[in-house]
Amino acid sequence: MSRSIGPSLLVLVHTDGPAPAAPSARPLGRAALALEREGVPVLLGDRATGGQVHGWRATESGWKEGALDSISAVHDRYPSEARQRAWEDLRETLGDPLFGNPPPLTLLCKDKLRCQQFLEGVGLAVPEVEGNHRMFEQRLRDWGTAFLKPRRGSRGDGVRRVRRVGTLPPGDWILQRAVQPPQGLAGLALRVLVQREPRGDWWIGPAVARRSADDPVVNAARGAEVVLGTEAVSAACSTSVQAQSLQVAAAFAAQPGGDRVVELGLDFVVDPCGLPHLIEVNSCPRGRLLYLARHDPERWGPVHQAAVERPLRRLLALAKARL
Repeated sequence: MSRSIGPSLLVLVHTDGPAPAAPSARPLGRAALALEREGVPVLLGDRATGGQVHGWRATESGWKEGALDSISAVHDRYPSEARQRAWEDLRETLGDPLFGNPPPLTLLCKDKLRCQQFLEGVGLAVPEVEGNHRMFEQRLRDWGTAFLKPRRGSRGDGVRRVRRVGTLPPGDWILQRAVQPPQGLAGLALRVLVQREPRGDWWIGPAVARRSADDPVVNAARGAEVVLGTEAVSAACSTSVQAQSLQVAAAFAAQPGGDRVVELGLDFVVDPCGLPHLIEVNSCPRGRLLYLARHDPERWGPVHQAAVERPLRRLLALAKARL
């Protein structure tokens, strides 16, 4: 067990096997190692019992099992969609450290219908959504085309374009009006990473585009092409995405606990006129900058590394201010 005088950080991740690859082999490991060198304990794990949190600590020679008896702040990267009860139990066990992102706002993002209502309430223009399944067929008659989505899904699982719903699969579903894609494409989507700098101002990452000539869901796991956003959209579209991203960030920051929002992943789709439409906000964004870093490590590797480390730096600054 390790006792820390200054702030200590927990990266809440699911651990159910041997230690991950060497810290130096992955961006999160390198970020943890950098903070450890500065004297900041960083634990990766999800085992909290008896006032202690157990997991992995980064060292120069590899990951080592360890524990902390106090946690100042939590960077929440836990797969709560699939492990909801375990996530809730962990939050209760951990007590009251600084959570980035705070659980109420994480839950808001994970509920697509509630998040849509929130975005509409703060004046953001988003494609219409219907949450009452009895109204789905009527909405399709009005809209022509829509996307059927799990209300609390993630990573595009279960999403499909529909012109008629028919029999719904088990679960809780929403219907979102489809934005028609640019000519020659089945879909063009943009992901933008929005993060807090340690001093509290916002960093807006480069838009990463996913495009496909035959798949309207434009999921990279299903073969969609991934490119830098500026290669796929106009300068005017990029400017609009930046402005809307700052508007979303400000809206979340204005909510209770908004100072602890450390990162958001914003999804846009692009219409035939090249205009972006916000369709989703994610509290646990994944991997889009990683695609750029893998294809051009010299240019995008440092950008991706900084993006992995930035939420930890922000939480560290908040934890120091709390002492």
